[in-house]
Amino acid sequence: MVDIRRLQAICERGLDPLGLELVELEYVREPQGWVLRVFIDYPPAGTEGDDDLRSRIAHGDCERASHQLSAVLDVEDPIDSAYRLEVSSPGVQRPLRRQRDFARFCGHLVRVELAEPLDGRRRFAGRLVATQPGEGSETEAGGDGMGANGTITVDVDGKQFELSIEGIKKARLDEDPRGVSASGA
Repeated sequence: MVDIRRLQAICERGLDPLGLELVELEYVREPQGWVLRVFIDYPPAGTEGDDDLRSRIAHGDCERASHQLSAVLDVEDPIDSAYRLEVSSPGVQRPLRRQRDFARFCGHLVRVELAEPLDGRRRFAGRLVATQPGEGSETEAGGDGMGANGTITVDVDGKQFELSIEGIKKARLDEDPRGVSASGA
């Protein structure tokens, strides 16, 4: 069995010297065999909510990261079976998981699915208008950025919903680089 947390830590250490961050990691079995998918991005360049989706990861970045991660994974050897490594950008429908992810993309269109309903609904599609770190979250001194506590506020057709980050099952950006909703909403 592969220890996903260990795999994430190894990949984060491998990406750090390149000035890249791990967005998401998947280890899945496909018809051709096991695949380790690593989604990378640059850390935020500006202030919260001031991120430009048009100047993100390029093919060369993925190639550099792939070579670096291959070397690190060969040394650490966290996977005992054959697998294929794929390195990619997270794309315009980037997943959002940590409080710092939400803070970074404040002002953008998002789609959020909750684990449990709030006001009779689980899915929210709208503009991320605010984030609030929770006690002991990664935005406080000494935090690691991996925390899932705190809240976000999503504006859906003029009505604002405050959602607990730890209650979120899935969340992602919902726009393309031109600022248009990717889902047509």
